[in-house]
Formats: sequence, structure tokens, C-alpha cells
Amino acid sequence: MTFELKDSDNLVPVSQLNEQQQQALLNIVYRIRESLDVQQILNTTTLEIRQMLGADRVGIFRFKPHSGYRIGEFVAESLGEGLPSAIATPVRDQCFGDEYARNYQNGRIQAVSDIHNANLSQCHIDVLAQFKVRANLIVPLRIKGHLWGLFCVHQCHSSRDWQTQEIEFIRHLGHHLDIALQQGELLEHTLEQSARLRSLTQERDRFFSLSPNLFCVIDFDGEFIRVNPAWEDILGYVQDELINSNFWSFVHPDDEELTEEAWRKLQESRGREALLLEHRFRCADGKYKYLSWSGTCISREKRIYAIARDITKRKQLEFTLGQRTRDLEQALAKLQQTQVHLVQSAKMSSLGQLVAGVAHEINNPMNFIYGNIGHIQDYTSALVNIVDAYQQSHEEQPPDIVALCQEADLEFILDDLPAIISSLQLGAERIKKIITSLRNFSRLDEAPVKMANIHEGIDSTILILQNRIKAKPHQPEITIQKRYGDLPEVECYPGQLNQVFMNILSNAIDAIIDSKKSNNGVISISTAVLTHEQAIAIMIRDNGYGMDEQTCNRIFDPFFTTKDVGKGTGLGMSISYQIITEHHHGSLACKSQQGVGTEFTITLPINQSTS
Repeated sequence: MTFELKDSDNLVPVSQLNEQQQQALLNIVYRIRESLDVQQILNTTTLEIRQMLGADRVGIFRFKPHSGYRIGEFVAESLGEGLPSAIATPVRDQCFGDEYARNYQNGRIQAVSDIHNANLSQCHIDVLAQFKVRANLIVPLRIKGHLWGLFCVHQCHSSRDWQTQEIEFIRHLGHHLDIALQQGELLEHTLEQSARLRSLTQERDRFFSLSPNLFCVIDFDGEFIRVNPAWEDILGYVQDELINSNFWSFVHPDDEELTEEAWRKLQESRGREALLLEHRFRCADGKYKYLSWSGTCISREKRIYAIARDITKRKQLEFTLGQRTRDLEQALAKLQQTQVHLVQSAKMSSLGQLVAGVAHEINNPMNFIYGNIGHIQDYTSALVNIVDAYQQSHEEQPPDIVALCQEADLEFILDDLPAIISSLQLGAERIKKIITSLRNFSRLDEAPVKMANIHEGIDSTILILQNRIKAKPHQPEITIQKRYGDLPEVECYPGQLNQVFMNILSNAIDAIIDSKKSNNGVISISTAVLTHEQAIAIMIRDNGYGMDEQTCNRIFDPFFTTKDVGKGTGLGMSISYQIITEHHHGSLACKSQQGVGTEFTITLPINQSTS
């Protein structure tokens, strides 16, 4: 006889079972509730059920996961005498997965009185015969609806007609074993997770303890909650010194602002952004080390989890390399400035020698001219007096003399001759002033510091540039406005200052011409005494196009020029700055506004010995 029930068939009430069966179920339920040892529950249950039913074998069969229900083994068994044990014997039933697994998955219960008269497949009979089975009662064991194994009751010595009450009892039993297996799997999973968590915790603690980096947990107020031993190795603090100490008390005062900014961004991001920070941190010996921080915050815990690395050696190396780089850059800049200054000085010295030579050659003949103008004036005056006296003493003059006087226009000559001599006098004086200005400007090669009149140097420079200032066919005259203060003589290198004036005024003229403002171009030159500084100030302003801030900041850099290629070397203002600041201990500043113009301000100490 073969008897099958589906899982959908309702269980009969426990009250319909006999008293022994009810007690057995109560014992099993009690063991399931009281014990977490599933294997012990299974072993005890198989023994108790075999004895109660008088069966030859009661076993718990488990399918091997992912085998397609074709492979499995008995994991618990109670066995009568003289029968082979099925424990740990691999069972391979190739036809079970195809024919029976789906039904058992759906809750099928099978009661077979005789396997040879139940229309079972031969491969299944062969498997049962391996364990000398004649009759069996099978209940599926499931966990969360998935087939886990089978609860098997075997009769081996003879066939057996299974009673309805026995079948219902085994169904109830299978239901409770499902619960036990589910609890066991949950416990196993929990234990595995617990073991894994313990392993991860141990690994974390080992990593925390053995890491050469600084690990710490800090609350939002900056109080240390936990630190690792590396703090003692790197900074010299034992853990007890740091716990409940405040993070901010160790930050270098100069790094507090950038630390606060990084701290604020971390908290405002609520952990979405990492803490990235490099700053100095105080050691136990009072010295500071550079630390590189990375970390995150947990807002709900109000805690920051951070790691820091000691980057002091890297910072020291960066500082050393940076200092060497700056030293090399300064040395290179100084070398370039020296080279430029030597070249420019040589050029200006040659120019000074040329100007001095020209002035000397002009001055010699000019002295003859200027020295004889007075004699010519005296002689002319005497001759005019003689002519007047002659005309007064001879009212009637010979006709040929009268004709000669009329032909020469003697009356006009006598009136115009004093004016001509006066004009010669003014021209000679003008030439002498030009010669004096040329001599003043040509003092470029004078080495000693001497007292000099600053206004004379400026005027000499203007005179040299007069050809560029005066009107031309396509360029109206540029107006020079002088607002000279009452300056004392200044201790300086006059020739070098003339070179500075030349560079600034030449650039001012270029700026006015290039800006197309030459129709009303103005260069204003002002001087004043800075009494409280024992210095003088020279302001040279033009109304050219002006410069933007970036250009103005680079105007004194060597080789920097705003002019087209071939029109400027970029050396003039650099040399001028060096002359004023290094040679005269003064200052040279530039202020400019696009569309308005540019102003240079020179300050010079009156006495170099007090600067």
C-alpha cells in the first residue's frame, strides 16, 4: 500500500493522537525550546520515535546543497539490531531529483507498505535496498519553504501497513522538526556572523594597535575618546594622557585657522566629505611635528574617526628643497640683474662720454663767441656814436655819401644792429645753458657719492629729451608741468639718478604717444621734502593709457616690457629700481590706472649716511 498526503491537507488536531504520541510531541517541543543543539534534538528524536513506533530504523536524511537533490546523507539515526548503519554513507539517487524532489518540495508525505509493490522506479528501489528497507514512511523537512531533507521511518525485516494515526503523528513531528531546523540554521548563521564579527573586530583591533599611523576617535568638541599606541611611539603621549584631553590644545597656534576651516567643512558635510588636513601638532617634549590627517564623521554619534601620518621629514625635505630653489632663483636673478646693469652701465657710460665730448667741443668755440659778444657790443655802440656825431657836424653831406647811406639803409641798420647783438647774446646764453645741461647729464661715470641738485638733473634730462617733447607734423607738443618744492641738495650718485629720470620720462613720452593722447599729453613732475622721514619725494605722472594691476606688479621685473618686439629691452625700469633701492636706499613705486595714466614715486634719503 502506498499512501500520499499533500502539504495542503490539514493536520489533524493533536488531541486525536494517542496519549503516548501526544507526550512524545510535548517532549520534542520542550527539547526544541530548551536546547539550541539541533544535532542532539535530532538524535534524541530518532531514538524516541523508533522505540515508540517499533520501527527498524528512524533517520534524518539531508540533501547536499546545490546537488539537485541527487546526493545526500543521513545525519541522525536510531537503528535496530542487525541492520547496517546509514550514518555518513553518501547516497546517490539519480532518479530522485527528477521524480520525487518537486513533490516533496511541495510537502508530499509518502507511506509505502512494501517498496516492491509501490510502483517505485528501479533506481530508487536500489537505493532503498542498500539499507535493507521494505517499508518506509517519509515526511519532508523544509526550511523557509525549501526542501532541506527527509524524516525517514524504515521497516526492514518485513512490510508494514502504516496506520493513519502514525502518519498524522509523523506529520506533526515533521512540522516541529522544521521549526527546530530553522532555529538551528538561524543559530548557525548567527554564530557564523558572530565569529566573523569577532574575527573582524580582532583584525580591526590588531590593525588599530599595530598600525604605525595615528588612529583616534574624537567627539565634536575635540575630546579624545580613543587612541592607538602609535601616539606614544610618534608623539610621546601614553594613551591615558590623551583620553579626555582636547584636540585643540595640541594644534600649533599658527595652524588653528586652517584646522578650524577643515573641521567646519567636515561637520557641515555630515560625513559626505573627508577630513583632509596638514598641520603642526605638539609632541610630549613640546616640539611640533607635521601630521597629515584624513577621516570622516558620524553625525548621529557626534564623533570623528581620523587617521594621521607623520610627514615631518617630508615637510623638512620640502622646506629644504624650497629654500634651495629660492636661493638659486635669487642667485640667478641677481646674476641677471648684475649682467643687465653692467651692460646698461657700459652703454650709459659710453653715452655720457659722448655727450661730455660733444659738450666740450661745443664749449670751446662758444667761449670765443660769448667772450667777444661784449666787445662787439662796445665797438658797435662806439661806431654808432661816431656816425651820429658825423651826421650832426655835417648837415650837408656829399652826394656820394648820401647815396651810399640810402642804398645801405643806414637808418635801419643803426636801429636793428643793437637788437641783433642782443639776440646773439640771448642765443649764446642759451647755448651755454645747453652745454651746462649736457655736462650735468654726462656725469654717469662719477663713482663717489656727492651732494647734488635734483632739479638740475631733472631739467638736464628734459633738455636731452626735448626733441621728443616738442611738436612734430603728426604730434603736438607734450606739456611738461613742473611743481618743484624747495629741495635741499641730496647726497646721491647724480649720474645714476639722471639715468632713472631718463628711463621714467622716456616711458612717459612713449605712453602718451602710444595712447593717441598726444594732442593733450601732459607730464607732471612734482618734488617735495618729507620732513618726518629726512627724505625727498619725486612724483612723475603722465596721462597715457596706463596699465592693469597685473602689468603694474611686474613693471620692475628684469626683461619685462609692454612695448612691441624691438622697441624695448625690459631692462630700464629694473635697473632704475635697483639704483633707487640698492644704491640710494630709497624706494620706487608705481601706481597706474588703465585709461587714466601712470605715476612713479621716488623717495630718496637726503643723507646716505643716515639711511
